[in-house]
Amino acid sequence: MKNILYISQLYHESLFGEYFENSKAALDYAANNLSRAILKGFRENYCKVDVLNAPVIGSYPLYYKKLFIGGIKEDGFESISYCNLIYFKRAIIRRKVNSRILNWCKQSRDNRILFFYSHTHISIIEKVKRHYPDVKVVVLIADLPEFMATDNGIITRLNNLLGGSKPATGHLYDLVDGYILLSAAMKDRLPIKDKPWSVVEGIYNPEHDTIEVEKDKHKVLLYTGDLGRRYGIVDLLEAFHGINDPDYRLWICGNGDGCEDVLKYAEYDPRIIYKGMLPRTEVIKLQKKATLLVNPRKSNEEYTRYSFPSKTMEYMASGTPTLMAHLECMPKEYDEHLYYFYDETIDGLRNCIVEICNKSLSELKEKGSNASNFIMSYKMPKPQVQKILDLMNKI
Repeated sequence: MKNILYISQLYHESLFGEYFENSKAALDYAANNLSRAILKGFRENYCKVDVLNAPVIGSYPLYYKKLFIGGIKEDGFESISYCNLIYFKRAIIRRKVNSRILNWCKQSRDNRILFFYSHTHISIIEKVKRHYPDVKVVVLIADLPEFMATDNGIITRLNNLLGGSKPATGHLYDLVDGYILLSAAMKDRLPIKDKPWSVVEGIYNPEHDTIEVEKDKHKVLLYTGDLGRRYGIVDLLEAFHGINDPDYRLWICGNGDGCEDVLKYAEYDPRIIYKGMLPRTEVIKLQKKATLLVNPRKSNEEYTRYSFPSKTMEYMASGTPTLMAHLECMPKEYDEHLYYFYDETIDGLRNCIVEICNKSLSELKEKGSNASNFIMSYKMPKPQVQKILDLMNKI
């Protein structure tokens, strides 16, 4: 039997309320949801897995109200506690994570596998391989470093001087034994060489899928998630504002650099309602109440080849139809379950929204129901994590 140490980035249920209450910025729901789904999949496949968890939390005092992040330790699971002080936190987390990994390698026996959620903490594998050459390393690449938001200011420079997390360099990738990618195109941007790899574009974890609500009486468009301008939120606002119909509503949840744009449009168009940052249970309720879920991300941005939109599965699982651009990262098996807009101008997006919202309720219900059934049948934790285990069997 394999002995797996899963280095994750989830929010433990007993601590989530504290994280949410004290965060001044959006929590990383995408990392949390995928991390939790992977853990559930390991357990549903009857794997022996220990968890070392380092949750992604904003730094004190700019993005979090408390100086210390509480931890928890229970059978086979540890979420580390740490001082969350800006400038210093990453180095503190790194030392703690590295120490725990080395201790696990020392205490565990045969068939040891380190499974990293993201490349954030893999700098330790050089020391692991030197002392425990039989330990195998598998890394899930959720985002390519060159397409992630970066800060080259004083905070980042000081963090690097203090030994904080840095992007993996080529020689570290050489020590990785296998890769899990979110899109096949990622392999062309990584020094994978002849190492085994597999695509797991995402996992749907149905923690709240029993929520039942009635549809809103209006034609409601909903966007949830990162309000970064590069994800098309301004295009969605402009497209919606041009729909001259009082029966339409646009609900928006989340945070990001486009939040000011949302508030500005909402001032002069009362049909646009900004709902702020909400717990996942509340977001799912809104998804089920809406008429159409929209992801306005354009396909012409290079990064869209290399990142599967994490909201896609959650949108589809809700049973409400989803509209998005035809991104290159999307596997073909999704095509029949989604509405695509191919004219990515503001007028094109607007026309597509109106066309879909004018379809019969029965047609919209069937589209949403088929999409939900697809996710529930093929993208749940057990079958998706089996792909990870199949790769582990090859290394």
